[in-house]
Amino acid sequence: MRGESLSPTWINEFKLKKGRPLRVLHVGNIANNAYNNAKVQRQRGIDADVICHDYYHIMGCPEWEDADFSGEFGDPFRPQWYQCDLNRFERPDWFAQGAFVNCANYLLSKGDGDTVQAARLWRVLSVENGLIDPSAGAVGHMGGAELNRALAVRGMMALARKILPRPVKRILHQLLIRVTLRAAPSLDRAYDLVLRFRAEFPARLAEKGAGLSIADIAPWMGNIREWQKLFSQYDVIQAYATYPILPILAGYKNFAAYEHGTIREIPFENNAQGRLCAISYKLSPVVFITNSDNLIAAGRLGLQQDQVICLPHAFDNEKLFRFARENAGSFVPPVDHVVFFSPSRQHWKDRDPSMAKGNDAIFYAAKELLAEGYNFRLELVEWGRDVECSKELIRQLGIDKAVVWVKPMKKRQLWAKYLSVHAVIDQFLLPALGGVGFETMALGRRLLTAMDMELAVRFFGASPPLFDVRDVASTIVAMRRVLEDPQDQQRIGDDAREWINSYHSADRVCRIQVDAYRRILETVEVASA
Repeated sequence: MRGESLSPTWINEFKLKKGRPLRVLHVGNIANNAYNNAKVQRQRGIDADVICHDYYHIMGCPEWEDADFSGEFGDPFRPQWYQCDLNRFERPDWFAQGAFVNCANYLLSKGDGDTVQAARLWRVLSVENGLIDPSAGAVGHMGGAELNRALAVRGMMALARKILPRPVKRILHQLLIRVTLRAAPSLDRAYDLVLRFRAEFPARLAEKGAGLSIADIAPWMGNIREWQKLFSQYDVIQAYATYPILPILAGYKNFAAYEHGTIREIPFENNAQGRLCAISYKLSPVVFITNSDNLIAAGRLGLQQDQVICLPHAFDNEKLFRFARENAGSFVPPVDHVVFFSPSRQHWKDRDPSMAKGNDAIFYAAKELLAEGYNFRLELVEWGRDVECSKELIRQLGIDKAVVWVKPMKKRQLWAKYLSVHAVIDQFLLPALGGVGFETMALGRRLLTAMDMELAVRFFGASPPLFDVRDVASTIVAMRRVLEDPQDQQRIGDDAREWINSYHSADRVCRIQVDAYRRILETVEVASA
């Protein structure tokens, strides 16, 4: 496992050698991880772009992260930002979101300095991603042979599934796969990938249908020429979640895989997505692990020690430090009672290892502490699949009067709430630090969340100052400590903020990534010499 060893001068040396900054393309943007990484990198002299193609969820939009917006955006899976007041926020021109072919052509035009074409395509993207009212009009969708072929294949397959007998469907399916791959320039790489999967995961072949097939790969091949052209404009590709398969199929060696919970379950699933995810991470020269508990999954997947790099999630810690300073007197916890706040979605009935939060532990712990005579309020955000179940359990336990439900909040509202309470409770099942956790700590508030401290030391270099809660008993102990020290005389919140500055800062996150980029580029340069 690699640590950080970057000399801050390397980026400047690269710029002097090439006559331009290091160019990095971030592919995929679930939960704004690519946006945050690119933003941090650009602040430090890297020419970083993001392609967020065919994905529009509100939590993958810059406005969710950085705009102090007001108004109704509509469907969270397809927000209409033109309906909101973005309070002077302007989406950066390095973030391309929309249909893939338009995103790719926009980034190519921008990189080539074709400002007229880039402006035209930006308007197209702005209609697609909801920044501009569609009725305002824009230049039509930019097609392409590869895109049209892929759309035709998908449409024909969908029609065949509906109307044709099963044997005919099978024949047509194989024929369409051959047509797609024959048109693609990377057929040899697709077949090589099938063979590599057999070599890397021989044990999986014993299970019926568990081997990687050309049919698994075919859906990724339709636009591969456009991906190759786009990748060629950058020094390094950082591919998120399941996207590392793209640079592999494109024959591009300068890339890093970035997991954000991805390898916890997906690579071990017996389906096309699982097989492609497993082989793409196995073949990645660098794998950024962003969740400490996934060090276990990395070992299970057979990743080599020199592949794996522990990388905290990117976020602008200075922005939160500044928010805390500027609002120190405006948002403070009450003095007559203790407030615990849990912003996590209500999800505890099915115990899904990747999605559930285990929130019911809070309610049982609260019942016990209220019975002991402690005076506190529990504030919960009214969202998640088990909201009604939580409300019913709260009624059954008789703790209704101590519970307040609040509506989902925007970022800055959430930060203000963190500052206004004594402690924040996140989740109980995944022993790793997530967004709620590191933002709470950056704002200097005490955090209750599940954490494997041994893995945390391996991952960060030091254990985070927080309360590790996994069940009702540990939650009672942690909440009691907060109740008996409402003013935080032990300075756990202050220690948390200092820990973030030392082990989870934007500077450190960028330093680790650039050191990995340097290694990738030097390895490829030696191999091609």
